[in-house]
Amino acid sequence: MRLGSSTSSSLSISTGAPQGYVLSPLLYTLYIHDRSASHDTTAMIKLADDTAIIGLIKNKDEIAHREEVQNIIEWSVSNTWTST
Repeated sequence: MRLGSSTSSSLSISTGAPQGYVLSPLLYTLYIHDRSASHDTTAMIKLADDTAIIGLIKNKDEIAHREEVQNIIEWSVSNTWTST
């Protein structure tokens, strides 16, 4: 990726389905369909091959939203599989 005069290094990954692959959205849906938000003030929106975490932050209290983000990170790490 290039931003201005800076270029990031490339990274090869061996997980998931190829982007643009006809089964990618179906496989993603099957993989993550049972994952849901764990706080009353957060929501998890899932569409095709993407997930967004939305949080209601009142009085500058971001704890529930940050915990939700941390939960999805931990879930993703523990549920990652690689092809061999």
